[in-house]
Amino acid sequence: MAATVILGPGHDVTAPNRRFAHGVARPARQCDYAPRRGRNTHRCQPGLEVPRQTGAQERDSGIPGYINFEIETEIARPPGDVFAYVTDWTKLATWQTNTLSAVPEQQGPIGLGSRIREVHRAPGGLKIHELVEVEEYVPGCILGLRMIEGPPVNGRIRLEPTERGTLFRFQVYGQPTGVTRFAEPLIRFILKRNFTAFCANLKRVLEDARPKS
Repeated sequence: MAATVILGPGHDVTAPNRRFAHGVARPARQCDYAPRRGRNTHRCQPGLEVPRQTGAQERDSGIPGYINFEIETEIARPPGDVFAYVTDWTKLATWQTNTLSAVPEQQGPIGLGSRIREVHRAPGGLKIHELVEVEEYVPGCILGLRMIEGPPVNGRIRLEPTERGTLFRFQVYGQPTGVTRFAEPLIRFILKRNFTAFCANLKRVLEDARPKS
């Protein structure tokens, strides 16, 4: 799920990212796409609400050098279609266009605890190898991804129904380590630019593939 950031020698992009090994993954719940009652909740089964995750991406957002931003994109497709697409790793390269490969470590459908090995292009012909784990999974609603190996950048996707289709929210958060922490403003700019482009790609791909009425 990475947007490529290369800042010269001394930054090991394949080192395990242990800083964000936090929180307890939630069991999956089936969404019914009911409207949310508040900013920090997401409605799933009738009478059941899934609170927004209160892990490091919110707790540490005030730490100097901490990256935390969210991109919103409205997509004219139902939430179920969008969720199915973004959880199909064979399609990752169609919208995260720096992706060379994305291979789940286990067979079967993606779910809580699933791990995916990804390889992404980087400037200068370099490759970034990552191991990503699904730490939050609510079918049709939420996908939380934690970096196990690779750059310390995590992601959380939330889907909400709209009159036109789906509001796609992609939160990106993490904290540069080592010498790269001094380049946090540049890293934030590059990540936001790249993930904004990725979300626009997703919108284009899904809307172009809409069934003809």
